Amino acid sequence: MPNFRNYLLTLLHFSVFLLTFCAELKAQKTLVTGQVKDGETREGLPFVNVYLKGSTTGATTDLDGYYKFQYEGKLPNDTLMVTFVGYQPAYFTIKAGETQELNFILSPDSQSLEEVVVVAGENPAYAILRKAAQNRSKYNKLGLKAYEHESYNQTELFLNKLGGISDSKVIIEIKNSLERDTAQRYLDKNGAPMIPFAVYETVSNYFYNQSPETTKEEILFTKNSSIGIEPDDGLNRLLEGNGFREFNFYNNRVRILDKFFPSPVADGWRSNYEMWLVDSLMVEGDFCYEILVEPRSALDIVFIGKIWITKEHFALKKLDLKLSEKANINFVKYIYVKQLMSKIPEVDIWAPLVTDVEMNLSEFSENFPGLVIRYHIVDKKFVPNKEQAAKFFDIKVSRDKTLEMAEESFWKKHREYPSIETQSDSLRHSPNIHQVIATIDTLPRVKKLSKTARIFGTGFIETPYVDFGHILSFYAWNNVEGSRLAFSFRTTKTLSKQLMLKGWTAFGTADQVWKYNGEFNYTPKSKRFTILGVRHLYDLKPIALIGRTLNVDFMFEFVSRWGNIKQQNPYYYRETELWFEREVKTGFRTKFTLRNVNYNAIPNLNGVGFSEGNPATITSTEAEVALTFAKHERAFLRRDNTLKLIGPQRAPTVKLSGIFGFQGLLGADFSYQKVVLDISQKQKEMFGFGTATYTFSAGYIFNRLPYPLLKIHQGNPSPFLFLNAFQAMRGFEFVSDYYAELHYTHFFNGLILNRIPVLKLLSKWFKARLFASTSLAWGGLSATNATLIPQVEKNGVLTNYFRTLSPDNPYAEVGYGLENIFRLIRIDFVHRLTYLDNLQGSPFVIKVSAQVKF
Repeated sequence: MPNFRNYLLTLLHFSVFLLTFCAELKAQKTLVTGQVKDGETREGLPFVNVYLKGSTTGATTDLDGYYKFQYEGKLPNDTLMVTFVGYQPAYFTIKAGETQELNFILSPDSQSLEEVVVVAGENPAYAILRKAAQNRSKYNKLGLKAYEHESYNQTELFLNKLGGISDSKVIIEIKNSLERDTAQRYLDKNGAPMIPFAVYETVSNYFYNQSPETTKEEILFTKNSSIGIEPDDGLNRLLEGNGFREFNFYNNRVRILDKFFPSPVADGWRSNYEMWLVDSLMVEGDFCYEILVEPRSALDIVFIGKIWITKEHFALKKLDLKLSEKANINFVKYIYVKQLMSKIPEVDIWAPLVTDVEMNLSEFSENFPGLVIRYHIVDKKFVPNKEQAAKFFDIKVSRDKTLEMAEESFWKKHREYPSIETQSDSLRHSPNIHQVIATIDTLPRVKKLSKTARIFGTGFIETPYVDFGHILSFYAWNNVEGSRLAFSFRTTKTLSKQLMLKGWTAFGTADQVWKYNGEFNYTPKSKRFTILGVRHLYDLKPIALIGRTLNVDFMFEFVSRWGNIKQQNPYYYRETELWFEREVKTGFRTKFTLRNVNYNAIPNLNGVGFSEGNPATITSTEAEVALTFAKHERAFLRRDNTLKLIGPQRAPTVKLSGIFGFQGLLGADFSYQKVVLDISQKQKEMFGFGTATYTFSAGYIFNRLPYPLLKIHQGNPSPFLFLNAFQAMRGFEFVSDYYAELHYTHFFNGLILNRIPVLKLLSKWFKARLFASTSLAWGGLSATNATLIPQVEKNGVLTNYFRTLSPDNPYAEVGYGLENIFRLIRIDFVHRLTYLDNLQGSPFVIKVSAQVKF
């Protein structure tokens, strides 16, 4: 009993002690006031940082230099630090729990090698950023006439946000496999489990020449593992190596995904960012200013975080940034970018040493998993101003023959990179991740799911030797063919890596006509893209889509087969084509095509023939020589032996074509010559005022020809948007034999919506983005060709079947609208400005489309 009483007394005393101690802590209040003055002028200094050393707890002086620092509770430390640009820092030990007055006199920093001008009453971070922005071009590695370095690249892909599918059989199978075969756990930055499904490691040499600006990557070693990604997809080429990933913050803007982020040290940084001087400290041997970066508008696609700028050189030394959480960018939960710079001793250049990027693509739907992508890049052995011969860059990406010979010890050495703090240390490379992915890939349910995903991703049902599809082409309905039933196939590279056969057949229940297509192409073993192909087809298409006048993608062609195609003036046509295409050097391709086309009018539909005398059929045989210039182009060869361009278009693609018709050859009715120039560029960065996409086309036809062989300007009578068509023009309204067309769309990317209070709600609630567009067509028809235009009777008067443009009056339409509504819908409002006489329809049209973009 006494022991129990003693125990209670001890517990009571201890409880009283704890309560007293906690009360004292709660009551403990430290208050420090005072003024900070210039050591020479004795004037008060504004915006001076007064804070506890090693923390961000503190205050800032007012315009007269006075400050008030207050802290409740136990101090983390007792050292009060005072820092200001251009002055030596001051320190003082304070007394915890007391009210005290401390005045500081700061001495100018005689060690500062460059002058920083601080305007009275100005945020001191501005002075530092002004100097850093002035030095941006000076320290940019792109200012060198040449450079080269070794690069280690690691790309890792994980699935996260598994809650919606955690009970699915395939996820349970994967989790069981991971628990059984490895103790390694993969967690995202929030501690949630992830599943690895791809890792790519590459060691390469990277080369750059400034004049002319060109790059080359020599891939020396690769180590790749993935689930559901076939080696011949070309996607492997996209994910390995440097690719088009360039995180250079000495540029004005940095491209991530398909967006341009303004650099914190860009020209005009104040229009995007607010900056705050937080601290000064040593970073990897350089004394730096630590600056807090905040967006001026939270909805803008900008960064938030910290940067470190060196005191001696005012160079960007380190950065720790993330995407603004409220930024209007689709399917991205977060983006983190960390980078450590290093000064190149031989030149006055600061180049990235280590770069870590982590992004989470998510929010597709509640039950759809997210995708975590991590890049880790280490650049070393930097050699400045060593120019290579122009011929050296003919092949943009070369691959060493000994790619698969590197041993694990080699990769282990390269993974021992310099440390840079990461947002998710759990994502550091695990030595057995390749084995983990290989094990997951063999699981039965995973293999089945991968196969299903590829069907929806590629549109083809894949088998070892033959693929069947495209699944969207199996059925269509229109008012000429009725129900169009189609079946198509293509051989795979398992059957032959160089030779591919593909074709399709289709039947219309209304027109009772069989259509067909047969093609083979051959790609010889070569370092440069080379292809030889032959095709023969018979089909039904709108007249404006026949031949080479308009390059259309699959979705455009798919939509054009549905609905009321009578208004688009369709014709049956038979085409035989032989072509040879070769990449002469990186960014320069040539293509030779020999083409024979037979046009057949549809009885009781087209109403008129092709020219005077109303012949129901015409035949042409032509040779086309095309030269394509695409600077900085990067592409990979797809499964069907076609080129897929990837990455940003830093320069326009220019295509020059000469077409020559030969009368009498293979039954051709005409001899003619044409010249065509096409220029296009997607997502061109417009000096911080958004991005633009444009196409320009111009041509001249030198001979007297019927209208199918002239330029038929592509109209769009449907309610859906067709890119690079005239939205307020009828399907076959204008024809020309000399012409120029421009289609331009400007995407403001929040520049307007995010800055007008009322309109900002469109961005916040609907994720909408504003754009504007214009389409122009200039041209005309020579008198010799005008006499060939068929005439029809309207109200007892013969009129031309087509209209023609006047050189003095170009066709013009302007548009504006909102895209990304609910992250999917785009609405265009288009006004037709010219040729309003005898207009069959409204000069104002609304077009709807769906698109998925970041």
